[in-house]
Amino acid sequence: LQACRPFRLKADGGQAPALTLSGCLRVDIVENTVT
Repeated sequence: LQACRPFRLKADGGQAPALTLSGCLRVDIVENTVT
């Protein structure tokens, strides 16, 4: 893995829980693209 970089991930429901991978990488769940 390269430097710790925060990236977004698509998820259902549109929740935005803060998760941490490798204790360094931060995963941000963004609301799914739904109208």
